[in-house]
Amino acid sequence: MKLLSVKRPFQLLLTGSMIGVLLSLTTLSFALAQPTTPPQIFYGTVTIVGAPSGAGATVIARVSDIQLGSAITDDRSLYTFSVSSNASPAASSTIDFYVNGVKAAETATYNPSAITEVNLTTSSAGTAPPAILTNSLPGGTIGTAYSQTLQASGGTSPYTWSVVSGSGNLPAGLSLSSSGVITGTPTTADTYSFRVQLSDSNSQSSAATYSIAVSPLETISLNITTSSLPAGTVGSSYSQSLTSSGGTAPYSWALFSGSLPAGLSLSSSGVISGTPSNASTKTFTVRVNDSSSQYSSTTLSITIIADSAVPSEPTPSTTPASTPASAPASTPASAPASTATTSANAPGQASATQTSASAFAISDLTAGVSSTTAGNQVNISVHVTNNGKAQGSKTLVVKINDEGVAQEEVVLEPGESKVVSFAVTKNTPGIYKVSMESLSTSFEVKAEGSSGNSRAEPLSQETVMAILAAGFAAIVVLLVLIIKKYRG
Repeated sequence: MKLLSVKRPFQLLLTGSMIGVLLSLTTLSFALAQPTTPPQIFYGTVTIVGAPSGAGATVIARVSDIQLGSAITDDRSLYTFSVSSNASPAASSTIDFYVNGVKAAETATYNPSAITEVNLTTSSAGTAPPAILTNSLPGGTIGTAYSQTLQASGGTSPYTWSVVSGSGNLPAGLSLSSSGVITGTPTTADTYSFRVQLSDSNSQSSAATYSIAVSPLETISLNITTSSLPAGTVGSSYSQSLTSSGGTAPYSWALFSGSLPAGLSLSSSGVISGTPSNASTKTFTVRVNDSSSQYSSTTLSITIIADSAVPSEPTPSTTPASTPASAPASTPASAPASTATTSANAPGQASATQTSASAFAISDLTAGVSSTTAGNQVNISVHVTNNGKAQGSKTLVVKINDEGVAQEEVVLEPGESKVVSFAVTKNTPGIYKVSMESLSTSFEVKAEGSSGNSRAEPLSQETVMAILAAGFAAIVVLLVLIIKKYRG
C-alpha cells in the first residue's frame, strides 16, 4: 500500500506539459543522432594486359553516361576516389569502370556510404578518354565577379567544354567558354544546377553535373550618424554636412518634414547651408536614401540666435526738432497711440520692441519634463499674451544657467496669445535652471542608463523548463531510493 501511495504523485508528474517536454527532448535527441550519409568510396589496383598499370592510368566510373568520379593511378598502380556529391544515381545502380577509355571487366553496385574495393583489369591498353577532375563549384554573390576553371585530364587535346542542352542553366550573368572557364557577374540569387560535357579531339567525351548557389548581396544597414547640429547666427554664413554609415553609395538627402530656419536649405548631398535671416529654433526631419533602396531618417533642430553686434534701429524721438515759440515748454505732450518706443537691452537679455498701445505679458514657463537622460531633447515652453490695444512684437530669450541659448521674436495682435516652444539638448548630467525675464524653472539631466528603480528580470521560459526538469529528476531519484528501501 505504501508503494501505491508513492506512485500516485509520480504519475501526476508525467502528465500535461512535462510529457510534451520529454517527448520533444526525445525526438530532438533522436534527430541529432542520425548520421549524415557520406559518399561511396572506391579503391583498388589497376592491371592492364596482365601487368600493373603503373602511374598515370586514368580510371573513370560511370552509370550510363553520368560520371560518378575519376582518379589517376599512382606508382603502385593504386587508385581511389569518392563519388561526386553532384552525382545521384539510383541505389543499387550498376557502375562501369573505364581504364584509359577501355571498359574494365569488373563492375560495382552503387551503395551510398560504402567503402568498396574493386581491382580493375583490362585486356587492352586503349587510349584514356578525357576525365573531368573538378568535383564541385563554389557559390557566388550578386554583383561580385565570378571565375572558375574546370579541370580535366586524359583523352587527346584540345578539349571542348559545353553545357548539355536541356540539363539546366548557369546562373544568370555567367557563361561557360569552350576552354572550360565559367565567368561573369551573377545577377539573380538562386541555386542553379546544370550539366557540362567535355569532348576531346578523338570524339571521346565525359559529362558531370554541377550546382552553383548565388547569394544575395550582403548589405549593411543604412544609418544617419549626425545626432545634433550647432546653432547659427542671424546674418552669418552657416554650413553643416550630414553624415551616414552603411548602405550603398551614392546617397541622396532630402527634407522629410518640418522646415529649416529661414535662409537655410538642404542639398541632395546632405549639406545644410545658407545665411540665416531670422532668430528662431526649427525642428525638422531629414531622410537619406541609398542606391539599394534602403533609407533612414532622423529628427534634428537648429537654433538661430540674433547677432548682438547688429545695431538696433534708432529710437524715434518724441520731441520735435524745433518748438514753436507759442507753445509753452511745460505743456504736456499728447502723444498719439501709434507713437513707437524701443527698449534696448544688453546681448542675451529679453528685449521688446512694441508700440505704446501694446503690452506683453509672459507666464507659465515650463521645461516639459522634470528629469531626462543625457542627450535627450527638452521642450521649453512659455505663454505670451498681448494685453494692449495695438499689434506689437516681443523677442523672447531662453536662458540656461543664466546663459542665453535661444530666442524668438513674437508678433501678436491685440488680445492675442500663444505658446512659444524652444528645444534644447544637454549632454552633461546635472540640474539646469531655465529662466526668462522674471520667470524660472528647472530640469535635471541624468547619465544615460541611470535609473532610480530596479526590478528583477522575469525568468525565461527556457530557465523555467530547466528548473522543472531538474526538479523532476530529483523526484525520480528520490522515488528510486524509497522503492529500494521498501523492497529491502
